[in-house]
Amino acid sequence: MNRSRTTTPCRGPARFTARWNSNRIGASLRACVALVVLTTGALKLADLPTFIAALETWRLFSPALAFPVAVGVSGTEVLLGGLWLIGLNRRALDFACVGFLAVVSASCALESRPGAAPECGCLGLLARYEWGREAGRRVLTRNGAVGGILVVGMILSMREKPDARRGGSYAP
Repeated sequence: MNRSRTTTPCRGPARFTARWNSNRIGASLRACVALVVLTTGALKLADLPTFIAALETWRLFSPALAFPVAVGVSGTEVLLGGLWLIGLNRRALDFACVGFLAVVSASCALESRPGAAPECGCLGLLARYEWGREAGRRVLTRNGAVGGILVVGMILSMREKPDARRGGSYAP
């Protein structure tokens, strides 16, 4: 019986390398970002009055628009993260998430330009704790890191081909 190396199962480190290629690592990074976006949206919705109060202090838009902006931002985050996690057109959602992070970061940058940094209320219920308030002051750094992780994940999984059985999704 002639057994070639190609027909034998991978064992040891080669098995790990075969399983965790760049596509899977990229998809895992993208899944982590989707989970972060979903969680931050859910936390904002859980403590919507605090998020609205924080947005009412912004000079970028009228305080009357704080409620629709708060619901829109929170809802967008929940939709982006949730739809990605259930597998609906993940590649398009990756680009939408990068665009959303860019818009939110640009808004925070414009708001903080003339004076002190705005209170973003980004962490919802967690912002009531001291470490949450401290993290809220670093919104641009955090959004840059999340966007960077997402872009790295997208680059690592570029060779991934859509699976037609899953509706053309770039699923892990």
